[in-house]
Amino acid sequence: MKYWIVPSNDSTFRIGDAIKSQNGLVDWRTDKFSVGDVVFIYKTVPEKRIHYKMEVLKVKITFEEAMEQEPFWTDKGLYFDGYISFYSRLKLLEEYTDDILSLHRLHEHGFQGIPKSVRECKDEELLEFLLHPHQMVNEDVYDVDYPEDDAQLYEGALVTVKANRYERNQKARRECVAKKGYRCLVCGRDFEATYGEIGKNFIHVHHLTPISSIGKEYQLNVETDLVPVCPNCHYMLHRKDPPYTIEELRNLMQETERKSIGRENEERLDIHPYRFGEDESAERKVANDSFECYTWEQVGQELMDFFGENLTILIGCYKGKKYLDWINVNRMYNVRLGKTTGSMEENRALFDKTSLLILYELGKPNKLSAWSITGYRQMNRDELISLGYPNQHPRKSYCVFNIAPMDMNPGALSYLHLIDKLTELNPENAKGTPVFITP
Repeated sequence: MKYWIVPSNDSTFRIGDAIKSQNGLVDWRTDKFSVGDVVFIYKTVPEKRIHYKMEVLKVKITFEEAMEQEPFWTDKGLYFDGYISFYSRLKLLEEYTDDILSLHRLHEHGFQGIPKSVRECKDEELLEFLLHPHQMVNEDVYDVDYPEDDAQLYEGALVTVKANRYERNQKARRECVAKKGYRCLVCGRDFEATYGEIGKNFIHVHHLTPISSIGKEYQLNVETDLVPVCPNCHYMLHRKDPPYTIEELRNLMQETERKSIGRENEERLDIHPYRFGEDESAERKVANDSFECYTWEQVGQELMDFFGENLTILIGCYKGKKYLDWINVNRMYNVRLGKTTGSMEENRALFDKTSLLILYELGKPNKLSAWSITGYRQMNRDELISLGYPNQHPRKSYCVFNIAPMDMNPGALSYLHLIDKLTELNPENAKGTPVFITP
């Protein structure tokens, strides 16, 4: 048995119409096939993907013996040119209605060039993909592939490397998620937070530079070339060739969300309750309370699904560039403690379980960043001032969280309107009140 890839162009022969009208059969003009061979029909522009999987039932069919297919030939001259040719009868096995076997994916699994003539498929990796496309695309490690090398990672020539493909993918996956985690960089979904134990360590890894477009001595940079994405976003990234960028797909999601609630422009996201300069007058516009605390049920199901109902997070605010610079330099974020003695101890259980900080600029609810919380301690005003804290008249006591930047995409939160929802719960939150959200 042999496997073939055959190009078809509707401007010449409408194979889809022929298959439908002839009960899944078509006579293809060629004498290269043998009975039992499997033929993959590749539709050229505009589809640029394999559309049909077919089996060879009969060969050496003459023009007179072939089915009457003249109505499906757009180019009648080419039809009659086949009078002296042999045909092979093909039977439809499967029709692919999605882009699972797009040209882009064929390239990623070893196919070279563009199908322009009948071509036998001998490449083991490509054949494995053709026979099990959905299984391979749904693998967690899809789209990550390079030769094994303990010291340096190279791509490009990998289409000639057949052995240990799964192990190579696992190596790339491990390095990527070790650096960037298991949260989708496009939509922010965390499968463990959503599904519990069964979702732990589940994520796809997406290759930002299409493998088919890189050179033979391309040295892979896991930091810049690979990103974690959920299966839905992964598939959407590959809905065009070359794939969408991460930012392009985020923008599409946000635009769709705006349209779904009747906003055709950016006006909703550009609301600025307060617009302060960099002078000290901004210091007088502060929250009345030290912080507020809500449950996931209070903030809504969408946000609960996004973060996971078992997570405790802190939503923090800063007032302009000088505060953000201080946060970035010191890797700290401070929350005012109450005036009563023992405020730190009273809230220690809450602080202990808080693991994520979402930071936004006052008056700009769509300008967000994400930070992991690695620890905390109590700090007084003199200690803050010694660290160059921008407000030269801080309060008496603070809980200061040690933080580290995350690769999570908090921009995905803009279409969920996180800060707006907190303001709806309490208008005072528009002043930048720190907010804890707990189970």
